[in-house]
Parts: sequence; C-alpha cells; structure tokens
Amino acid sequence: METFGQEKIQKALLRILKKSNFGHAVIFFGHDEFAAAALAEWFGQMLLCEERAQLEPCGVCQNCQNRFKTPAVVFPQLDLLSNGSGIDAVRELKSKMALKNLTDSNRVIFLKNIHNFKAAAANALLKILEEPGEKVYFVMTANSLRNVLPTISSRAMHLVVQSVPRKVMSAELAKRGLKKSDIELALELFPGQLAKAVNFFKNEANIEQIKADYRLATDLLKAPNRKRFAETERLLKKQESGTQREQVRRLLELVLIRLRQEAKYNNFLQALLKAFRDLKTNANPKQIFESLLIQLP
Repeated sequence: METFGQEKIQKALLRILKKSNFGHAVIFFGHDEFAAAALAEWFGQMLLCEERAQLEPCGVCQNCQNRFKTPAVVFPQLDLLSNGSGIDAVRELKSKMALKNLTDSNRVIFLKNIHNFKAAAANALLKILEEPGEKVYFVMTANSLRNVLPTISSRAMHLVVQSVPRKVMSAELAKRGLKKSDIELALELFPGQLAKAVNFFKNEANIEQIKADYRLATDLLKAPNRKRFAETERLLKKQESGTQREQVRRLLELVLIRLRQEAKYNNFLQALLKAFRDLKTNANPKQIFESLLIQLP
C-alpha cells in the first residue's frame, strides 16, 4: 500500500503493534493530507491483520479476509469532508458501529478530517471514544492538531506525518499526467505537500495567473530597486484597495516560498511575516509591499 514516503513511521508503528503497546485511538496529522490518510488507512489495516510480519497486511489471515468481506463491520469509514460535521455524522458512525461483528476480530473505526467536527458533534463522539468497547480502535486524521477540539485530541495518541519526499512527490505527479515543467513548479510551490500540489492543478482557472505571479515574484527578488518599484506601480495601479490587498497577499505568499529556498534571505523573513500581519489591518497594501521591497537584500 502506498504511503508516500512514510516508511520510517510505519516501521516504528509496527514495533508498537508487535509489543501490543497501543491504546485505542490515534490521530495522524501533519504536512500532507494524502500521506496522513494513506498512513492512517495502512495502520487501520495492520490493526486488523493477525500476522504483522511485514510492512503490509498479509491479506490472507481471517481478519484480513473479514476486511474484504464485511468492511462496513470491521473497518467502517467516515469522511467529515463529505459526510458533514455535525450530529448526523456521529449518528451515521453509531449506526455503523451497531452492526454486529460475528467474528472475534478487531474493529477499526476510520475517521477522516476530524478537524471539521463541531463542538456538539465532538461531544457526542467523546462518549463513544470514552467507552469504545472491546477490540474497537479509532484511527483518525486531521490537517492540524490545533484544529482538533481538545476533548477529542486528549483521548488519542498523536502522530505527525512527515513531508512527502521530493522523489516520491515527483513520481506521483508524473503518474497523474503532469508535464515536467508543472511538476518542477509544484515541487517549488508545495514542497512535501502532494495533496496541495494535486488540488492546485485541478483548479485550472487560477493556474496561469499563479504561474505568472510566481515568475513575477522571482523576478522582483533578482531586480534592482528601481525596477521593483516600477513593476509594483504597473501591477497595482488603479486597483481597488481590496483587489490590491488580495494581490499583495498572493504575491507575498509566493515570495515567501521563493525565499525559503535561499539561506541569504533568512533575516528578511521576519519582515515578510510582519507584512502578512499588516495586511490584516487597515494599512495601505501598496505601501506595505513597497516597504518590504526596500528591505530586500
């Protein structure tokens, strides 16, 4: 099963499983949504497998066979992006858990994107987490632990998913039909974040504009101050304040990505982060951007 370069974590988790040193709930979160979901699903399958001799479920033991035959019973899944984030989602989960397990195998409840749970739904889920039943495990994913309600996160083990390695990400994007130039752009814009790269190229309406903005951000870093200000004047001239603010914000994000690739800009990053904060105020966005250009190395 493809886990997008998470083999190191897989090996550590396999050791934990072999020692039976695992509670009943875990949250996978971190740099990449695809990697978190893949790693969580792999771990759920390994919780069911009786063998656990390799990094893959054996597929032939009785528990693995039960996963194929009765997935709604032994490995029910609920995605909070597609199933909503309220009480109805918890009701659906309860109905899945109510299905009788006719075997003695483990049951794994796979909950994706639990950061979407609202407080009322989270409290309802809490009752299930506190009394899961024998041989019932919860495997969950989130975009960030900060976005998970404490009532849920405090009941689970936390595992940070690592960035998707560059070589793995490049190969995955090639499989999806991206041309070489687009893959190189994705590796620059979204290092280690395969899900963001894939979603970016799905939104065809904005791709060419962002490509142009990225080229502009790169050119501004290389240009002398006179050219920087001339280009800024051309770009932001006669725009509404709200439009200026949005374009400056997008340019700053692209400049930040570009700066992180070169050590000489490390000291400038603090000024850039301050500019992001200033954009949230009523300060003039054009002045924010020009002030930042002055401080560029």
